[in-house]
Amino acid sequence: MKEPLFFVFATVLLVGNTGSPAQEPKASDSKHVLFLAGANSHGWGSHKHIAGSILLSEALPKGAPGVTTEMIREWPNAEQLAQADALVIYADGWRSHPANGHLEELKDFMDGGKGVVVLHWATGIEAAGSAAKEQGNDPHRIAWRNLVGADFEAYYSISNFYTSDFQKPANHPVMNGVPPFTLYDECYYHLRECGVEEGKIERLLPLHPPASTIEEGLTPYRGNDFARESIEKEEEQFCAWAFERPDGGRAFGFTGGHFHWSWARDEARKMVMNGFVWTAGGEVPEEGIDTPRPAAAQMLENMGVPNPGWTEEALQKALDLAQAGTPVAWGKYARGALDIEEAAGWRSLFDGETLEGWDIRAGEEKWWRVVDGAIEGGSMKERVPHNTFIAWPEPFQNFELKLSLRLISGEGDGFKNSGVQIRSRRVPDHHEMSGYQVDAGIGWWGKLYDESRRNKVIAEPADAAAVTDAAHDWDEWNHYRILCEGPRIRGWVNGVAAIDYTEPEPEIPLDGLIGLQAHGGGKFVVQFKDITIRELPPTEGAPTWENADPKD
Repeated sequence: MKEPLFFVFATVLLVGNTGSPAQEPKASDSKHVLFLAGANSHGWGSHKHIAGSILLSEALPKGAPGVTTEMIREWPNAEQLAQADALVIYADGWRSHPANGHLEELKDFMDGGKGVVVLHWATGIEAAGSAAKEQGNDPHRIAWRNLVGADFEAYYSISNFYTSDFQKPANHPVMNGVPPFTLYDECYYHLRECGVEEGKIERLLPLHPPASTIEEGLTPYRGNDFARESIEKEEEQFCAWAFERPDGGRAFGFTGGHFHWSWARDEARKMVMNGFVWTAGGEVPEEGIDTPRPAAAQMLENMGVPNPGWTEEALQKALDLAQAGTPVAWGKYARGALDIEEAAGWRSLFDGETLEGWDIRAGEEKWWRVVDGAIEGGSMKERVPHNTFIAWPEPFQNFELKLSLRLISGEGDGFKNSGVQIRSRRVPDHHEMSGYQVDAGIGWWGKLYDESRRNKVIAEPADAAAVTDAAHDWDEWNHYRILCEGPRIRGWVNGVAAIDYTEPEPEIPLDGLIGLQAHGGGKFVVQFKDITIRELPPTEGAPTWENADPKD
């Protein structure tokens, strides 16, 4: 979130699914939800309150046929409030909040048993003393908390971008059918709750955000000692809540939704759909309210700002990645094209020009260099006396690794072979590395060898002939893909499946270094290029080299 922008009221009335404003007399079991969309702000893909409100208001009746919706752009009049069972406010907050000056109306609305939903910045109202550095006792904020249950408070709450890990959703109707999930967004936390006498909220999405989300010093958004101390104590935070108001009415709040793209996430969308119906006094089905997942084309509608170069195809791939659990740093691409490879978490381990970041054992520097945009190991003039490795010093556990390699033969015989070390470590005071090696070379393409540990091939290609036919023995590039997930290791050579191995030994480390080998014994060189990796979620409780027996 950036500095607040003043709220601008529109003069048009936008309708959700119904094609007209409020409906004619409703059936006794029907519900009507009013969506108040604030002005768009923050540029491409962020704080798109109009597009988000249109999308959510049109989706709700598809999952809850007894519900009608209406979308408006200015504070509702008495007739609209009278016909609504719930009011959803999705807008900028604080001094731009559409409820500023309307808290008494909102109180009367809720006293009548009706509900209020607040999304993202709309979770925070403007303080009477907005310049104050401590606002917990501010009368406007107290009144707001007594209505909706919690408040995104300046100089107290934290707003920053991170991957929220919601592993223990609460047992509450709003969370019906919502599984644990992760979400990259600006999910505010360290919210101020209402007092016990005014009622108690139920935390729906508890979590423990990383300490890195709190900046030094005192700022309205990202730095204060209250939150800092809470995180240091490892106190549980929350990003969504439900509130049964003692004086009548229900409230639901969710602090995510900075990114418009978050509404394509099935888990987040189901939660807010459940919240809309629950606050309206409706019954949420046990499995929750399912709505169609919006495709990229629909997500790109009604943005209100120029598209910086995103295509439907690229966005769809990114949405699919996000749904599968890969955090997509959406804001990084707000001013340019959406880079899918980067968005998927891929990063390069080789800059194409230097050995920056790579580790070479002292005394073995002569065997490693950069030639024509590739890392080259070995020698065409003399035999490499023993195996030599260049290693990336950062350990990886679960990951997908892609690279290209080729062998170039020199004069004479001798063993001319290479391989890629994964989940390995350097043997202390020795030239060897210990761990898994995905092999490369005549008779070795696609095999999995256990280097300097069990010292044997532990996995052969299921179709060795197919792998051999696909591999290029000399001079041409071979493209390797290696996937490590828990105890399972898979590998492909030029697109042909080679390795599918599951480690049976429970003590074998499932983390470690990546290394590139030039085998000892012959005059030859091996070259590597296009080395990219993306990390995958770790395996809880996996054995590591740090805890391994020193003799291993």
